[in-house]
Amino acid sequence: MYKLLISGDLNLAVVIHFGAFSSKETVSVAQELLADSRYNKGYGVLQDLRRVKTANLHDTDRAFIEQSKKYFMPFMKTKIAILYDPDNPVNGVHDERRNRFEKGLPQPDHLQCYTLSKAAECLGVGEQDLGLFIQRNFDSQE
Repeated sequence: MYKLLISGDLNLAVVIHFGAFSSKETVSVAQELLADSRYNKGYGVLQDLRRVKTANLHDTDRAFIEQSKKYFMPFMKTKIAILYDPDNPVNGVHDERRNRFEKGLPQPDHLQCYTLSKAAECLGVGEQDLGLFIQRNFDSQE
């Protein structure tokens, strides 16, 4: 599951994944972002994986990656910070998924971060501004 937030003030899209994570979510997010008139292709993207409880490697084979390229190509030059909770046991699955995608679709501007301050720095936004934006727009009970 995920929630998409867009901030024109921060020039940023924030995707908060939570609960069970599926690789197909990333395709849905890409489609939703490109269709959203609030999103500017110059925006950075924060992919927040801190609230993911379960994940698997389904839909990470070569065929899925090849089929997904058309959705991900518009984001190849986008600065994307991927935010992990360093203590989340699901990180190993995310790392393996990312390694598989890198083989078929290299993503040099996608940066792995373990703190909100590092993610904010990577995206060129203030940590406090980013934290407040997420806090105001995401109900942790979702």
